[in-house]
Amino acid sequence: MGIFNIKSIREKYSTDSQSAPEAPWNEAEENSQNPAHNQDSAPKTFSFSPNVARKYPVNANGKYEAYFVCTGNIARSTSSQMLANALSEEYGLDNWEFKSAGTSALVGLPMYHRIAKVWEAKGYDTHGYRAQQLTEEMIENATLLLVADKDHAEWIMREWPQYHAKVHLLKQVARLAESSGKRAEPLSTIYSDTEAPLPEDNISDPFRQGDEACQKAAGEIEEALRAFLPWLAKAQS
Repeated sequence: MGIFNIKSIREKYSTDSQSAPEAPWNEAEENSQNPAHNQDSAPKTFSFSPNVARKYPVNANGKYEAYFVCTGNIARSTSSQMLANALSEEYGLDNWEFKSAGTSALVGLPMYHRIAKVWEAKGYDTHGYRAQQLTEEMIENATLLLVADKDHAEWIMREWPQYHAKVHLLKQVARLAESSGKRAEPLSTIYSDTEAPLPEDNISDPFRQGDEACQKAAGEIEEALRAFLPWLAKAQS
C-alpha cells in the first residue's frame, strides 16, 4: 500500500459530489475574484448569514466544538484543551467549547505529570482532565478536529474520510491564521484549505521523552494557540 496522502483524500471528497459535504462559502476567495473589492473595504469583524452558519455543526449547547487530538490524550491534546479553555475569556471565545481525545487513548489517565509541571509553573490548573478515546460521534458533532501530527490526521481520514474538511494540524491552522492576515473568515477558510501539512507542523510526542521534550511541546502548543485563537474568535454565528 502506498503512503497515505491527506491532500489526495481531501481532493477526492472535494470533487466527488456524491460523498462530499457541501463546500462552505469562502469569503476570502470570493473577495479576491471581485475587482470592486479591496483590502481597505474588507470588514474586520464577521457575522454569518443563516445559510452560511448552519453549515458548521454546533453541539447541544448551541456552541461550536473543537476537539484536540493526539495519541494517548495525556500530553499534547489535553494540554491544548487545557490552554484553550484557559485563554477562552481572554480571546472572547464564549461561543466555543474545547475538548480532547486520543486515537489510542490511555483512558482515564490524567495529564502526563512531566508536561503538567510545565503548565503549572506557568500558573495553569491542570487538574480534572482525563483521557478519552476518540469516537465517530465526537467527530461527527465536532466543528473542528485539531490534531497534533500528520499520523493522527491520516488515522481519522482513513477511518472516516467523509469528515476530511474538519481535520487539520494545530500548527497548520496557526500558519493559516497568520497567512490569511486574520481578515478572512476562519471556518470557511479552514474548511476549504486542501494544502498538505508541512513537516514542521508536527508536534512531537513528549511522553517519556524527558523534561526538555515537554518544554518544547508546551511551547509549540502555546505559540500555535496564541496565533490561532484570536482569529477563531471571529467565527461567531
